[in-house]
Amino acid sequence: MSRWEFMRKLEELLSDISPSEREEALQYYNDYFNDAGRENEQSVIESLGSPEQVAKIVREGLGDGQGQGEFTENGFMNSEEQKNEVVEKKNDLPTWAIVLIVIACVICSPVILGAAGSLLGVLVGIAAAILGIIVGFGATAIILYIVAVALVIAGFGCIISAPLSGIGMIGGGCICAAIGILFMLLTVFIVGKCVPGICQGIAYIFRSLFGKKKGAKA
Repeated sequence: MSRWEFMRKLEELLSDISPSEREEALQYYNDYFNDAGRENEQSVIESLGSPEQVAKIVREGLGDGQGQGEFTENGFMNSEEQKNEVVEKKNDLPTWAIVLIVIACVICSPVILGAAGSLLGVLVGIAAAILGIIVGFGATAIILYIVAVALVIAGFGCIISAPLSGIGMIGGGCICAAIGILFMLLTVFIVGKCVPGICQGIAYIFRSLFGKKKGAKA
């Protein structure tokens, strides 16, 4: 069977459908033959089957789709079939792309691990520095309190025999106590305000880095 005989027979078999649908079907299969080339006409006919089979496929497609569809490279497809085909194409990741992703992960793993280790080191360093500041300020406040108490006691002890020295010691003790209070307030401020703020900032950074990735995957 030649191409001309195939198309003439198909046109006769589709005479009972609407002219526009028949014209669309014939145009599709004519284009199919043109794309394949004259030397491949017989192989195209063998792959399509008989004109009766093609006409049946066209009618079934029109009936299932209720006229809502079009001819594609895979034959007539209704709207739902076209949607499924698009989804399958979107979800179909080529093998070479998967291989490249795996290779990139292997090559970049030292860099990623190094960056993660550096980030962890920075965070540990910040935490250690904050802890050191808190301990240092707290210890300084305690020492100043002790010195203040010692100076006040010594001042009252010698105020009778040496009034000026006693008053000076008491005044120095009050100054030490005031500075100790300042360091204690700084310690409370760091513990109550700075530490929660830094923790929230670190949590925000982690959410920004890893939260979007999880959302994209989902």
